[in-house]
Amino acid sequence: MTDLQSAAEDVTAGLERLAHATPHPGAAFSALIASLNKQGLTAPAARALAGAALSIAMRCETCARRHAHEAARAGVDRAAFKLALQRGVLMAHGPAAIHAAQALVDFDAASPPRPKTALAAPLRRAVAKPPPLRAERSRKQAKKQAPLAAQATAKRPVSERDARV
Repeated sequence: MTDLQSAAEDVTAGLERLAHATPHPGAAFSALIASLNKQGLTAPAARALAGAALSIAMRCETCARRHAHEAARAGVDRAAFKLALQRGVLMAHGPAAIHAAQALVDFDAASPPRPKTALAAPLRRAVAKPPPLRAERSRKQAKKQAPLAAQATAKRPVSERDARV
């Protein structure tokens, strides 16, 4: 028995216990699954791909592993399976970004106007324009120093010792 089969059996046993503890929702869910499978509304490959994407979005490791196994048995190629996984990631993170944006709007609406503090100005500048990278700073400093070095050389009087060399 593989690790996946063992996990699937554990999940099945847990679902059976849940169905006995809550007969109405459990029976309705089982009936829905049986009905969809009996009607043949989707091909096994399509069911496995949809299941994989939803498993990723819902963060169900056991379900994702099961649907991966089903997809392989249904003859799904790796590229199609990867696309389904990417769709699941998109569906998991897309709503999170939308919720985060709405939370920021709600925070701004609920927050009283705040005076600008002395600390806020440097923070705004730092966020608006990050400091240049180390190599970029070195180039900028070299450009600034080059004209100064040229001016110093041009204005320096020639001494007798410099003239002899």
